[in-house]
Amino acid sequence: MVTALFTAVVHSSAATIGFAIALASGGALELDHAIYWVYGANIGTTATALIASTGGNYVGKQVAWAHCFYKIAGALYLDSRNISSLLWLLTILAEHSKRSYIF
Repeated sequence: MVTALFTAVVHSSAATIGFAIALASGGALELDHAIYWVYGANIGTTATALIASTGGNYVGKQVAWAHCFYKIAGALYLDSRNISSLLWLLTILAEHSKRSYIF
């Protein structure tokens, strides 16, 4: 979550990932933790689309939120050890699919 916020602030997932690589190669960060930094950087890149969609129409907002959910689902899918988080996301998406809007 912290890396997603950091990426949103600096608007660069490459900077966040580069920072994680530098820390991991120096031994200050374990590889398992560096992988989560990459997941967070990937999710953090959606902040730009979400911010840009605030002035847009309904379809623009829907696309931005779909982009965000897609990135979160991808991170949860790749982290197969955390199946409860994936089930949580699927429950939220199922609730939203009953409505005519995504957010």
